[in-house]
Amino acid sequence: MSIIEKQNPEQDGAYSYVESELAHLCRERFIDLGVLINNVTGTNEPPYSPPPPSETDEIEYQRLRFWFFDNQKQFVPLLRDFFRTQVYSHNPEEFISDSELPIRYQDNILLFFYEPENLYQLAKQLGLQSGTDIGEPSEKEASDVRRLMLAISRKMVEFDEWMNEMVSGNTK
Repeated sequence: MSIIEKQNPEQDGAYSYVESELAHLCRERFIDLGVLINNVTGTNEPPYSPPPPSETDEIEYQRLRFWFFDNQKQFVPLLRDFFRTQVYSHNPEEFISDSELPIRYQDNILLFFYEPENLYQLAKQLGLQSGTDIGEPSEKEASDVRRLMLAISRKMVEFDEWMNEMVSGNTK
């Protein structure tokens, strides 16, 4: 079951406290996903290769994945609204283009990270895995993924702050 049902779908631009909380949870879950991806793709110290993902890592990925799937109907329109209000040139299409994500993720950039069925498929999607066993990603590839995750995580923080401002503006 999802976190919220749209309170007043006919009121464009009006957001509820519940929607703001959803944005906050979405940000937290995405950052948790980024930490998990970082932990299973590399380390900052030699030899740079982490051990293969554990069963606990896979369970955590599934927990986060299911949360995103359960709530995407509610948070995707909010994210879309957020990207439309950005003053600078980054809209979802340009952000995806800049980050080299496939354009099919334009409406939900986060789907790229929670769509794969498991960590192995995620590693393949991220370009970190080409064989049948989870191997050792190169530090360059893992570093590129970390940069992408940081960029999107910053966007998620901005999204959360934007939602807080929108809800505060509605209560004045």
